[in-house]
Amino acid sequence: AQAALRCLRGQHVRVNVEPGALPSLELALERGVLVAPRQMQLLYDAMTPECLAFVARFAPRLKYLNVCLRNAKIPKELLVVLRRSTSLEELRISSLTGFVVPDDDAFDDETMERLLDAVVESTAPVRKLYIDRVSTPCAVAGFVNRSPTLTHLEVMGGQSSEEFAAAIAHTLSDGAKQRLQYFTAGFVAPKIAAEGHGFTSLRVMQVLVNQLPGGVWWDAASGPTVSLESLLVCVSGDTPLPPDTNFREQFPNLKRLKIGCWQSPVQLRNVEVGLPATLETLELHSILNAAPFLEASLAGGACPRLTLVEFSNVDDVSGVMGAAPTIREI
Repeated sequence: AQAALRCLRGQHVRVNVEPGALPSLELALERGVLVAPRQMQLLYDAMTPECLAFVARFAPRLKYLNVCLRNAKIPKELLVVLRRSTSLEELRISSLTGFVVPDDDAFDDETMERLLDAVVESTAPVRKLYIDRVSTPCAVAGFVNRSPTLTHLEVMGGQSSEEFAAAIAHTLSDGAKQRLQYFTAGFVAPKIAAEGHGFTSLRVMQVLVNQLPGGVWWDAASGPTVSLESLLVCVSGDTPLPPDTNFREQFPNLKRLKIGCWQSPVQLRNVEVGLPATLETLELHSILNAAPFLEASLAGGACPRLTLVEFSNVDDVSGVMGAAPTIREI
């Protein structure tokens, strides 16, 4: 037991707070083995004055806080915790009920605004916001607009719908769109980002080619180009890569490129010779006849940082021989 409690000294240990755990946590405090936790999770039944008072002791030094809400009733003690969390960098808010709550107990924008207003009042440098099963796009977008340090927005659960992502996109300010580096909601958020809404700083994109407006890549004024570091492209027999695709010119700072087909294998089409010199990871899944493109693109050490290649259901891997001196994992 003592050895287990000593683990709580570490700043990277996440402390789960719930009524049944309070005696053990208090004992850890008395014995000096729970000193300064940086990560805490408030479970669904932790919205009690006792649990929230315990968390409030450590709030000013917390870096990560996960708040799990059972319903729309927000204890005032929780708002106190959020206002005191002046060092918070990552915030996760999840709802047990999500979309299926009755109208008189709905977790609505007003409820979410009360929570996020408390975070804004703390002036914490929040960088990442995770929303799970909470259908409040206006409140979420309003918080992003008012948080100059926030660069990462991830929505999960039932709200990963086109309507939800579109509502956020249309409510975000131009400055917030340009600031966001991660905006994820399955394949929905990338679709919204690819429609020319001004998300020019995203670093990660998953793209379904059949969702690209006009079947062409976005330009630098409407979507991410030089900022993009990871690109996952899903093609099919009917929707190959956009015409004249040149990854080296369009996305010059890519570190990871994955091209895959979710159906039977298809021929690699519409791609010009050239891969970014920054490329570190290359993945091909259910792609045929890629060897000529790879051989020409990797010749002469064109990708000196390429260390990992992953192929599945392909017909020829000989094209990567040009990068053999740097590859460490296949």
